Amino acid sequence: MSVTPADRAISPPPGGWPRSPTLPPRKVPPRPPNRRGHGIGSAIVVLVVGVAVKLGILSLLFQTVPGALGFAASHPTCRAAGITKPAAREGTCADRRGLFGSSVVSVVVNRANTLRMPGYDARLVKSTVEPTRVKGGGDDDYPGGRGWLASYVVSVTNRSDKPLRFDTDAKDISLIVPLSAGSGEQLKVFQTRALYYYKGPSLGQQAPIAPGATETGWAQFLVPIWARPMLRARPADLMFSANGKDPRDFHGLIRLWK
Repeated sequence: MSVTPADRAISPPPGGWPRSPTLPPRKVPPRPPNRRGHGIGSAIVVLVVGVAVKLGILSLLFQTVPGALGFAASHPTCRAAGITKPAAREGTCADRRGLFGSSVVSVVVNRANTLRMPGYDARLVKSTVEPTRVKGGGDDDYPGGRGWLASYVVSVTNRSDKPLRFDTDAKDISLIVPLSAGSGEQLKVFQTRALYYYKGPSLGQQAPIAPGATETGWAQFLVPIWARPMLRARPADLMFSANGKDPRDFHGLIRLWK
């Protein structure tokens, strides 16, 4: 008997014919995470964190830099003012310590001129340098106990409206000695108060200076034996502190070499 295609399509298979085996459902492996999307998310997080950090740094900069650079509006740098150049002009200048350091304001005059500081004027009257004996000094600086006594007579005029107590702790005047001529490395020497070296009263040993009045006193320093030629070499200076200010931030300089 012939079977038409239609009969083949609708007739059940004869008895005993094997039926098509039933296959177990195919296990579909879980879809891997969208790594591309995950990468984009991480990149966004990193970007946001980076922007936040930069904004924090910028905020710190805007808070810090004006304090460090605020002096620039009123005072030029010492190089721009020609004070540290070979011309060695007089005047007021300001430099900065490091990138975010505070400003250092310097008022600089030659030895024959008057130094005008906040609240007072200072003038170098005379100076002497003479050999002396030093007890307790190292052999490198004071071989055989020999050194120099550098003495400076300074007059101070009180320009404020209140009595001025100046140099009471012998730290308002110090001596700056270069290690070599023109060197940026310097030795800062504080005053000696030993009676052995006494030549006259210091300003701090006298009564407070009345408004408008002028007082004169001595500032004396023990100097190493090698430093004698440096006392008139650039940049040897007498350093004056500003009244109530840290000399590391504001100081006056009377040049001893010009």
